[in-house]
Amino acid sequence: MSLINNPTTIAIDTTAIATNATTITNNRDDNIVAIAVEVTNNSKCWNALKSLKGCTQPKTHHPEGDVNEHTYLMVNLYTGGDLTLLWAIVLHDVGKPATRQEEDGKITFHKHDKVGADMIPELLPEMDTQLRDNIEWLVRNHMLGHTFQSMKKKNQEKLFSSNSRNQIERLIELTRLDAMGSNGDTSGVEYMGKAYEEWLVKPKPLPVLVTGKDLIKMGVQPGPQMGRLLKMVAARQKEGLLNSTREALVFVRNIVEGIAEHQQERD
Repeated sequence: MSLINNPTTIAIDTTAIATNATTITNNRDDNIVAIAVEVTNNSKCWNALKSLKGCTQPKTHHPEGDVNEHTYLMVNLYTGGDLTLLWAIVLHDVGKPATRQEEDGKITFHKHDKVGADMIPELLPEMDTQLRDNIEWLVRNHMLGHTFQSMKKKNQEKLFSSNSRNQIERLIELTRLDAMGSNGDTSGVEYMGKAYEEWLVKPKPLPVLVTGKDLIKMGVQPGPQMGRLLKMVAARQKEGLLNSTREALVFVRNIVEGIAEHQQERD
């Protein structure tokens, strides 16, 4: 079955996906129909998805067929109800038609992830901004799961620390479905998933609440006093007594003002 046939049958196709899924939730069913309705009433989105049909791919990586068939397989494989992830599945390869190149019988889609992500605001202009931004991020980064193992450790951890748990878990699932809907090689995403589980339980350094620059703005000069103040903030943060920059700045300001008052009394 094709994901994209024509505007009058897309809702039937997507509803059939939900009907044939192993595990069905009302949320998933409703969200698939909602996407179908949006696509049929959004000419830009419809035309972009229509272009996936007939966009052939290298059989070594995609024995399942063209981009449209690949996308359909992924939607069918996903049994959850996350609307953000469902949209990302539908649109993850939307940049392939514009980037398809064939030379000496070799088909490539260089930077299709970036091109596809740049299309999202135009394809979904009326969507809630946060939802659209999350979809765009997943489309832009959906190849990371396949290349994660070759990334430097610090870049792997930066990816995890700079994004929400929901988004990382969506990215892992998107990558898994991408592999399952093509050549079936999930070794890359399995490595990423294990790395993320290990990172979650790894002790994290506490964020810096106050810096030397903050203290200079308060009139504290670089030197032993500044060092003592920063150590005091770190100690109270470790004890759970300071949990934000605002709290830390109030704490330091009170100490600085107290020192100033004491100095005035001595003078």
